[in-house]
Amino acid sequence: MAEKMKTEKSPELEQQPEELFAWRARLVRGLLRFIAVLGFVSLLAGSYNAYVTGNPQLIYFYLAGYGLLLLAAFLPKVPYVVQAGGLLLVTVGMAALNLVNWGLSSDGRLFLLVVPLLALFFFGRYGGIWAFLFSGVMLIVFSVAFVRAPIVVPAEVQGSVAFLSSSAGVSLLLAGILLFSLDYLLNRFSAALRQSRELVDELEVSRGQAEEEAVRAQRQAERLAHAADLARIMARMHSRAEFKQRVMQELAVRFGFAHVDLFTIDRQSGRLVLAAVYGEQGEAWLEKGLELAVGVDSLPGRAVQLGREEITTASDSMRYANSRVELALPLVVRGDVSGVLDIYTERSGFEEEERRLLRILADQIAAFLDTLYLLEDAETRSQEMHRLYARSTAESWGALLEEEHLPFYKIGEVPEKQARRVALEALRTGESVVEPLEQGEGHLLVVPLLARGIPLGFLSFVRQHEGAGWDSETIALAEEAGGRLGSALDNTRLLLESRRRAFFEEQLGHVGDLVWSSASSDTIMEQSVRELGHLLGASEVTLYLVPPEVAPLDSGTPASSSGE
Repeated sequence: MAEKMKTEKSPELEQQPEELFAWRARLVRGLLRFIAVLGFVSLLAGSYNAYVTGNPQLIYFYLAGYGLLLLAAFLPKVPYVVQAGGLLLVTVGMAALNLVNWGLSSDGRLFLLVVPLLALFFFGRYGGIWAFLFSGVMLIVFSVAFVRAPIVVPAEVQGSVAFLSSSAGVSLLLAGILLFSLDYLLNRFSAALRQSRELVDELEVSRGQAEEEAVRAQRQAERLAHAADLARIMARMHSRAEFKQRVMQELAVRFGFAHVDLFTIDRQSGRLVLAAVYGEQGEAWLEKGLELAVGVDSLPGRAVQLGREEITTASDSMRYANSRVELALPLVVRGDVSGVLDIYTERSGFEEEERRLLRILADQIAAFLDTLYLLEDAETRSQEMHRLYARSTAESWGALLEEEHLPFYKIGEVPEKQARRVALEALRTGESVVEPLEQGEGHLLVVPLLARGIPLGFLSFVRQHEGAGWDSETIALAEEAGGRLGSALDNTRLLLESRRRAFFEEQLGHVGDLVWSSASSDTIMEQSVRELGHLLGASEVTLYLVPPEVAPLDSGTPASSSGE
């Protein structure tokens, strides 16, 4: 019965079975104590009636029952099942006693009606069903007993003062039980209703907060997605000018900003120069060449001066009248401020998560700008070195061709005039050129000879037959051969230069040995002039010594000369 009671759940307290158990236990104990107080009056009335009717043995029964009632009501460690079961037994006993003493017209029927109600409340649905069946069976048994006369109630007893007083006492007791139960239930119901309303209010507040958090989290997720897309766009940029304008546009459109300006620091003047904008009003400032001083006169200047982000609400210092909040984020690379990202919004402000994300984006923009600057600078230096190398290579090849008198080589007849004309285009574009022969049938193929991207010459081929002439595979093979030939020729040039340089180093070393073999200044100068003239192939060599204070060379005196 205890397990059935504990597992029985009320719909209102389905999620709180322990509280329901404690609530039932408090109600049972309260009813027992209330019955114990009113039962004292019933004890006196019943004892008097038993004495008057000549049944004094009932007084002992009344005393025993009332004693058990007191124990169940006031002992603190009496289990709930004992208390609830005792209350039901007291009710059943009162019903049986009234039916035996006063008949079916007594209040026993009311007690039998109360028994299933109490069982339903204290022990749940199944307890109420069993108590209802028990009350019905008990009422049938007493009815049969009265009909067949095993139990006879004298008529004078039914109309006596004791009967009336007992009926009045029982009615008062039942009324008191109902009043106490209703008062207890109403108080608990009011408290539960008040608590439920408080919980509903808290739930509404929590739901509102949860909805706000969900909206905020969704906005933050969208911002993170926009930031990731912006980072991918920045990674694909190769030009600083395109990077600045594209990033300002993407930043304003994706995050919903009214205006976005990018300032860079001019290294010569130290002022902030407007480099890129988004917005029609910003285009006007960009055309005017807006410049700001570093300092407190403007928000971007203050952000550069302090090296931290600065924010302000609508003020006269704003360049855009329709904006409400301005946020300036310094662009810091390796500890140095290289510019400012100036953002305007028409909203009431920036959220903390949004500002944190914008700081990260500002650092990424600064890093990408610095990387693009370094790449462009490296590319410029590489192009300059390539030009210098190409010039040096051209001069070296010119000297080599002049010294070695290298002829051109050919097999068969190639239209030289057409080949040279086509070769100019091939050397300019660095790609092979195919065109039909100007005279005769066939096609001319000209392949440029390149070494490290520098043109060295060309190869020309003629195929004497009709049709397309040169297929793609043959052209690719000729280009591969031309590339290898160009590299081989250039390596040969480098080898010849290395040998020539080694020869000159050897000769200079020999001259140095001859010079330092003598301790006389005249001998050193004479041997130096003679050996240098021989080494360089000069017919006349003159060595002048000019004092530092004498400027014109023609006023000096030749110290030594040699001529052949």
